Amino acid sequence: MGLAGLSGSSLSDAISSVFSGNKGKRSKESKQARTSVSKNQHGKVASNLKGLNAAHASQTARLNASPNSRVGKIAGYQEATISEIGLTDQIAALNEQVDDTVATTAEFVAENISEDSLVSPEEITEAIDALDPAADDYQSDVDAIAAAMSGLDPNVTENEQALAEVSESIDSTVAAQDAQAELAENIAELEGDLDESKENQVAAAALSEAYAPHDVDDLTEEAIAELNSLLGLDESSDPEDVTTE
Repeated sequence: MGLAGLSGSSLSDAISSVFSGNKGKRSKESKQARTSVSKNQHGKVASNLKGLNAAHASQTARLNASPNSRVGKIAGYQEATISEIGLTDQIAALNEQVDDTVATTAEFVAENISEDSLVSPEEITEAIDALDPAADDYQSDVDAIAAAMSGLDPNVTENEQALAEVSESIDSTVAAQDAQAELAENIAELEGDLDESKENQVAAAALSEAYAPHDVDDLTEEAIAELNSLLGLDESSDPEDVTTE
């Protein structure tokens, strides 16, 4: 019997039954389609990976593999990539410590020099920049600069507190500047190491060797992503250039 002639409740039940049946059928068909596509895609990736499917080996197997074996060469690619990721992470961590609010010496002097100072801002700036915190006479030099910058007589007892505060501000500025300078040096050194690694295409060369005798240019992005996933590498570690020319 068709839908015509059914009572209200029967019609509602029939429609619900039809939609329920279709919904279940579509859901099942969609699931089967997705599974089919997923399996098909996985098959294409596995086919493209070729010998790199050996990346399914355990980490222990990779660590113990002969460097000349397929698994060993894949381990070489993993190690090279992890090294680059490590350098990138270290650089990012150090960059988070960069403080652009640390004043330059000239800025510090301009903000703190007293009108009573008998020494020019340029001379005081030069004196502060010449300070060496490791020197035995560092504190006495800081105190002398504090007196020159403030114009206060260090022989007057009433000036002791004010001079101590100026000395402390000089010392704090020098310490902050030195910390930022060391930070900049460390960042530059790590960036140099990372640039050298990328310039020498260490990870790319290792990948090319592991994929041989096939042409590494034939590797798809999906295949590289799958390889990195198997090796526990972040997707951002994909080699920018997998050629070794």
